[in-house]
Amino acid sequence: MTNKPINRQQWIFDLLQVENSTFGEMFGKYVEMFGSISEVTFTKDWKKSNQKYKDYQLKLNNAKDKVIIANEISTLKNGLKSKTERLLTLQNRLNKLEQILDDGMTQQLLVIKELPYEQDRKLTVTEIVNLSKAVKELQSEISKIEGDYILEVKTNVLEIKPIEFKIIN
Repeated sequence: MTNKPINRQQWIFDLLQVENSTFGEMFGKYVEMFGSISEVTFTKDWKKSNQKYKDYQLKLNNAKDKVIIANEISTLKNGLKSKTERLLTLQNRLNKLEQILDDGMTQQLLVIKELPYEQDRKLTVTEIVNLSKAVKELQSEISKIEGDYILEVKTNVLEIKPIEFKIIN
């Protein structure tokens, strides 16, 4: 390796990548490699090489961060359903509940002599009320996703009116 500033600086840069040595340690190795060169010359080479190494590390860390973020985003995207898929799922649930309410019947599982049998029966009042609540909640959720709802702003205004007293004789 020739004793030119570019070569010396590249040698320091390469050594920093491998060892990440301190100024003093690097100066000792520098003198062994390039002979008796002044500390002022080494300091100039060290500053340029060290800055190049810091820039290199910054670029490397930014590249790593971009890869990590891209992987996290793709993982999240794969796990999320689209708006249309969520709406379709909710609509299917809603249709099933409305069909059960319209029929007024449900399946009941009976076990007779250790054998399962399914039997249709009428919905109880409690089941009808609970199914109706579920239908309203699903309709509300669908409206929220579609953006069909309007927020109502209610304000409470307190009016103070004077009390009138009448004197009775």
